[in-house]
Amino acid sequence: MKQPMRWLARCLALLPFWWSVDLACAGDVRVPAGRDPGGIAVGIVGSGIDYTKPELAARLARDGEGEAIGWDFVDNDRRPLARGGIDDAVSLVIIEEARAVRLVVVRAVPDNPPMLAPALQFVAQTPARITLFLAQLKAPIPRAHIDEAARRLPGLVLIVPRRLVGDDRPAGADGALVVGAMTPDGAGGAGADLMVRIDVAAASGRAGPRPAGLNGDDLAAARIAALAARLQAAEPGLDRGGLKRRLLSFARAQPRGAVIEDIRAILPAR
Repeated sequence: MKQPMRWLARCLALLPFWWSVDLACAGDVRVPAGRDPGGIAVGIVGSGIDYTKPELAARLARDGEGEAIGWDFVDNDRRPLARGGIDDAVSLVIIEEARAVRLVVVRAVPDNPPMLAPALQFVAQTPARITLFLAQLKAPIPRAHIDEAARRLPGLVLIVPRRLVGDDRPAGADGALVVGAMTPDGAGGAGADLMVRIDVAAASGRAGPRPAGLNGDDLAAARIAALAARLQAAEPGLDRGGLKRRLLSFARAQPRGAVIEDIRAILPAR
């Protein structure tokens, strides 16, 4: 028992420095070394990603020392690692469609609302101004809570898939976007099972099936996050209200939301 106890003691001794070091005693694989790839930073608050995949590691936002800009609020370290979650597929969609983009990844405990506020506050202190919220919750989020979070974090455009939203209140805050998948009939949210009001819907943009395990609303939200990143790169002077209005200007009106049918045709990715 002496060896495990010495290991635990070393870990506890390091706890006061959790904000500035990557704990050597953490169980997750270290984030691969790398350089900041440049481009617009997009935050992803969810279950974490598998950064051992080279295509994901290459697009992680980095600080001046090459450390990944991100955090795991579950383990309190710089290793927001998860395998088999939807965040990988979402990240790859954003990388593919935005091209010049870097990811700020934050891992939060599923169904732990008290952890979500500091997770969003962390992203607000990074270069990311566009944030995709994917945290898995047992109870849907009231739209009023989404708008309140956006108001409290004036630097962020907060993008939330419709599947996480629990009521039909109209949109309020400039910095919040509830996104849904375009339905087969071309509507942006019509249908008995899709009654939550959205800000914008997006077509899948794919001829084949969507990536395994990826909900249609998650795919739509990823595509809108990528478009927002492309717009921010093309028009860096836009504030978040202007970015939201510019994005919605490409949509056509529907009774329960606006639809962007061909995102790739709007603005060439850099």
